[in-house]
Amino acid sequence: MDERIWVLASIALAGCAGDEPADTAPTFTEVRDEILLPSCGFSSCHGGGAGGLQLDEASAYANLVDAESAAAPGSILVVPGDPEDSYLMSKLEGGPMAVTDERMPPPSGGFDPAKIDQIRAWIAAGALDD
Repeated sequence: MDERIWVLASIALAGCAGDEPADTAPTFTEVRDEILLPSCGFSSCHGGGAGGLQLDEASAYANLVDAESAAAPGSILVVPGDPEDSYLMSKLEGGPMAVTDERMPPPSGGFDPAKIDQIRAWIAAGALDD
């Protein structure tokens, strides 16, 4: 009898698995191609290495994840799984870690909040390189 209850419980739980919400964190490629490169990756900015950060397609991931900020030595740009300790988030949101109060990207003074949320979700999900 106990074995049948276990089997029924397993079937019920398996049926519920499809009801869970899908992971909504974007991939690094989406963050890079849809947010960073169009707004920050041109030659006069981080496509040209402004502030010691190069965001070209070939090196963007390595230059962001677990990489020290040239502007704020000792601060890590993207700490996988930890948006609060990621210097990038501070620059995007104007947070307390930012060396200057200038939010990125200039001259607009920051991204649309939905784009910041996407970057935050990518970092929180582990900042994986698809």
